[in-house]
Amino acid sequence: MNSGDAMRFLKNRDSIHFIWFSLVVFILLIGTMAMYRNIALNNQMNYLKQSNEAFHDQINVTIDRYEVFSEYLFNTLIDENVLEMMYDASGEDSELRDVSREQLYHYLLDDYQLITAYDFRQLHFHLPNGDSFLRFHTPQRYGDNLFEYRTSIKRVNTDLEVVKGFEEGRIYNGYRFVYPLFYNDQHVGSVEVSISIATILDMLYVNEADRGHFFLMRAEVVHALVFEEYLGNYSISELSDFYYFDRVVYAQFNDQRVIFAGNEIDDFFDSIHDEVAPKIIAMQPFYFTTEYDGSYYTLQFMSLINIDGNHVGYIFTVYEDLDFRSLILQDYVVYPVIVLFYGILYFSLFVYVKDKKRIIKLSQTDSLTGLYNRLYFNTVATKELERSKRYDNQLSLIFMDIDHFKQINDTYGHLMGDEILREIANTLTHSVRQYDVVSRWGGEEFALLLPQTSRENACKVARKIKTIIAQTTFPVEDNITLSFGVASFSDVCQSMDDMFLEADKNLYRAKELGRDTIVSE
Repeated sequence: MNSGDAMRFLKNRDSIHFIWFSLVVFILLIGTMAMYRNIALNNQMNYLKQSNEAFHDQINVTIDRYEVFSEYLFNTLIDENVLEMMYDASGEDSELRDVSREQLYHYLLDDYQLITAYDFRQLHFHLPNGDSFLRFHTPQRYGDNLFEYRTSIKRVNTDLEVVKGFEEGRIYNGYRFVYPLFYNDQHVGSVEVSISIATILDMLYVNEADRGHFFLMRAEVVHALVFEEYLGNYSISELSDFYYFDRVVYAQFNDQRVIFAGNEIDDFFDSIHDEVAPKIIAMQPFYFTTEYDGSYYTLQFMSLINIDGNHVGYIFTVYEDLDFRSLILQDYVVYPVIVLFYGILYFSLFVYVKDKKRIIKLSQTDSLTGLYNRLYFNTVATKELERSKRYDNQLSLIFMDIDHFKQINDTYGHLMGDEILREIANTLTHSVRQYDVVSRWGGEEFALLLPQTSRENACKVARKIKTIIAQTTFPVEDNITLSFGVASFSDVCQSMDDMFLEADKNLYRAKELGRDTIVSE
């Protein structure tokens, strides 16, 4: 193998190795980024999940607190006088019922006004048959039967057990705490103490004033239950045509809301409509984060399940999530760091490989001609001899020496001498087979190893080179010629040292015979 072809072979082999190395680094980079992305997504989801759980817990704690308070009010307000009035009202005498209603209203009016200060919205008495007896929030409306619309009232007056939970109403929606009433062990009706959704939202604003808190009702529930004259209290939300805002509740906190003050909230809701609508129709709790106007906002939707176990609406909150933004910004930092790490690794290994290749090349080649040097030529020649012995192949060696090279240096200078050496090296490289090995043996002397070549064919190669050199125009007036010494692996030459000695001896004889000559025996 000549040095040029050998270098190309090594270069191609190194190129393949480099491609594989680059591919491995790229795969590691993608794998690391994917692994971090998975970790980052899990961190984000865990953060949102924990925030959502805290939101649900906050609402549930508020409801539990009012449930305890409602029991206290029931035990405090519902005394023997109240029960006697309800007993009178539960009879057949309509005049007595009206009198009892008037008496009950005035008897508890001060107490009702007091409990409204503690955010209780309703104090509502019902007869055993489900008829509304006295609504303290609208005392002029009574007598309508509620069993069809209010499961809580029907269950309390049928099962005679306390019923608690969210329930939509014909006027208001809220968390109901409904208790059966007994006078001398006789069932005389029921009483409801309730808080509105506004009470829940108000507590949320107290605890988290920097957030927006809202209430949505399913449109079909509103149309099925609410008195016609109260339907104007509801408006279609920008989030979904299937859900209504309670306009009274909405307006109550419009000035209190800091985030997206005024009509800005409508624009925000419009922007997330396509993202929210499919989720909200599923009637399940959910949460998500969205980017709007350069900031990240988290929305948490808590499903409102009524006493019947049906989804009827949502309480939801929206806030600028600076912690989530920090997680995103962390990703923006980590990804470049990962890329930088692998970039440095890739560059370092690339430099290492290039330096290693350069060092190997320097240790194997002659710096002037680019041919293999004597040391590496000896290594290759020894391996070729072992291969020839193993497979019983022929092997030949040619030593070449530039005739009168000292005279060229003395006449034209060493720089011109170097140019002649490079030109001859290039000629030798392009005059032999790919698997022949060309070397600068030393000074003006060259060596050519010819695997699977007999002595006779080696002489033909020498003559070919001799002819090419004679036809080559060199930048000097003197003719450039070479002397050749040929040796072959044989019974006499059993080692490379033997072949080196024979080739060197034949080269010496060629010099003695007048130079520009080939000697093979």
